Amino acid sequence: MQKEMYVTQILDDLKYARELAEQGANTPLLGGRIGLMWGCLLVPTLLFHGLTLMEVVSVPKQYIGIVWLIFGISGGLLTFLLGRKLDDKAGANSAINKVEQATWTATALMLFGLAIGVAYSVIVFGKPYWLYDIILAVAFGTYVVNYYVLTKLSGLKRLYIPMLIGFALMVFMIINLGQPYIYVVAAIGVLFTAVIPALISLKHEPKNA
Repeated sequence: MQKEMYVTQILDDLKYARELAEQGANTPLLGGRIGLMWGCLLVPTLLFHGLTLMEVVSVPKQYIGIVWLIFGISGGLLTFLLGRKLDDKAGANSAINKVEQATWTATALMLFGLAIGVAYSVIVFGKPYWLYDIILAVAFGTYVVNYYVLTKLSGLKRLYIPMLIGFALMVFMIINLGQPYIYVVAAIGVLFTAVIPALISLKHEPKNA
């Protein structure tokens, strides 16, 4: 009797897993507009950061922090506004879209905490400025994690492309810590890891809202 119950439970679990997988495969991802927004904010911010450090742009380096602050506030506000517009989209409450929102939100919070810790260490304790560069490596690492999870749940193998690009950029950033040009490389990388994937997701969004 116990063995039969055990087998039944396994079959039920497999059925449930299959239903979740089918739901993910048949439901379009809805985070495209938010990803595109962050990407469009990131590219000019990274370019400004890199070109200022390289002294291509004649702006005091103190303005770098102000630009990043504007980036964070603007991105947070726009995420809230754009997120509200997704509530009426078909599939907004599907498992795959809940996972997409949860993973990107969690990694964004992680990056926010990392940025606070690094900034405090540099400004208050005088730690080396290149510690900021580690944030770039971790940021591209979050693309690896998020795209891998979403690919496995949704079956969208095209997401492996930005995942692999993110992996390569993560390694590149670590190897080249302290080099100002990595911010320019990062800006270009964001086009392929955030902007283009977001545009593709937008193309596949349902048009009912």
